[in-house]
Amino acid sequence: MLLNAEFLSYSSCLSNETLIANATECTASHQRRLLYIARYVQDDLRIAAACCSLHVRHACLSSLVSLQCPEGDQTATRFVMDQIEGPYRGIIASICSPYYLSVKHCANRIDPDVWHA
Repeated sequence: MLLNAEFLSYSSCLSNETLIANATECTASHQRRLLYIARYVQDDLRIAAACCSLHVRHACLSSLVSLQCPEGDQTATRFVMDQIEGPYRGIIASICSPYYLSVKHCANRIDPDVWHA
């Protein structure tokens, strides 16, 4: 019940059609990147590239929610990202650690053409 109440507190900014369309594009871009990685990236770089693509999607979604729901403490952004990534955050961290924890880390370690195609 708490989850529903929390969602309702953000519903006015999260129900914006532009936000939904742009969020869908963030996810679609991530899926296209994963297909590209699976088809064209060397085996030894695939996991790292997939981690980096995931971080690009995270940054894209976080930015959209932050712009649409401009509260100072970023609670709506945290709420949305928790709903999307929460159950998988530990798995993602264990697979992507320690070198691929953010877009910045990725850019310092792998050519962005590999994971940001």
